[in-house]
Amino acid sequence: MRVFTILILATIWNIVDGRFGETTVTTGETSSTTIINDTGINNSCNMRRTISVSGNGKATSIPDMAAFQVGVSNTARTAQVALEYNSGNITAIMRVLESYNIRDKDMKTGGFTVFPEYEWVNDGRVFVGYRVSHKVHVRVQDMTILGEILDKVIRAGGTEVSGISFEISDLGSVLNEARRTAIRDAQGRAQIYANAASVALGEVISISESGFVVPQSQDGYRFDAEKLEDTSSVPVAVGENEVSISVHMVYSIMSTVQT
Repeated sequence: MRVFTILILATIWNIVDGRFGETTVTTGETSSTTIINDTGINNSCNMRRTISVSGNGKATSIPDMAAFQVGVSNTARTAQVALEYNSGNITAIMRVLESYNIRDKDMKTGGFTVFPEYEWVNDGRVFVGYRVSHKVHVRVQDMTILGEILDKVIRAGGTEVSGISFEISDLGSVLNEARRTAIRDAQGRAQIYANAASVALGEVISISESGFVVPQSQDGYRFDAEKLEDTSSVPVAVGENEVSISVHMVYSIMSTVQT
């Protein structure tokens, strides 16, 4: 009976002293401490040492495709007359595109609207007619004929050409080149930090891509039909497209470098 009483008192003392409430686990480079308090709540602290860096990469390529939007707009006293005029011009434009072997999948209607138009006369609104607008998105795979196509669609009845953009057909290869450059940039930065802190880089724990930037269409760039009547081909400057990408890398720290 006396021994049993002593065991109970010893157990109570250990609980009060906190000896049954703490467990420490250390594995390799990661040290984790878990404390179990009287309420049963676990508290953890991860002590892994790491270096986190970001890298940026860019790559350029000459575009080999172009996209633009051609539109036809007119106003007539009746919607039917305006529609017939627009339909005739759009049909003529489609024939021009087909003559340059523009495929059906590279032509798509981008917008069609019909609405009444008014003018203000003597502080009053006067009905003028109906305005019909029709737009077609076009993609050209052969850059050598782009200027000629732009001229021909205007002559066929197009009243506006806009949204011109220059594209890269094999965009994936250009992005991969930018990714490799971004990785090298991140690796170099990580080594600089490690050297400055007198530590050695360990293995790569994670790599993530923050996103990439690809040039967008020039929505504000427009050709006026009246200004192109005396040209045989629209001059086009293609230039280069630049894509950029960012990556984030996390390295473990192996040990302190002895100096």
